[in-house]
Amino acid sequence: MISETGKKILNELKSEQVMDVTDKKWWFVFKDAGTIPHFLYKLFVEFGKAIFVYSTSIFILLTVTANEHTLNLLLSEPISEIIEFKAGLIRLVFIMAIVYLSLYSCFYWNKHVSNKKKYQIANEKFYHDQSLQIELIEEVLYRHNLIDRKEK
Repeated sequence: MISETGKKILNELKSEQVMDVTDKKWWFVFKDAGTIPHFLYKLFVEFGKAIFVYSTSIFILLTVTANEHTLNLLLSEPISEIIEFKAGLIRLVFIMAIVYLSLYSCFYWNKHVSNKKKYQIANEKFYHDQSLQIELIEEVLYRHNLIDRKEK
């Protein structure tokens, strides 16, 4: 038999445990939902960086490798071929940027999944620790005769 005070204490402890677990769950849900805009922002920033870096590096590479012979060759070519060459370089930059962003997305998703697993492990540990604390409190209540016998 549990005394009235013991019942109140146990009910309060169990409801506290449920509230703590729920709070931790909602904290992760909000944190998880917050990663979507963060991911889109980071993806946009990385896209800008990729376009800038790859186009600049190709421009610098072309400038460094240009000599008098290549400049004369470019000047002797019809303008349509130069425009076609430029369009090919732009496509190359976009393909490189897409490959880079795909890899970035994969790494970001992998990090997100590992964070989710870490959260689940931490939450299970938290729940286990809370259960042990409640069992300890039940034992103390039993010793102080607030609970006549231990019920499970």
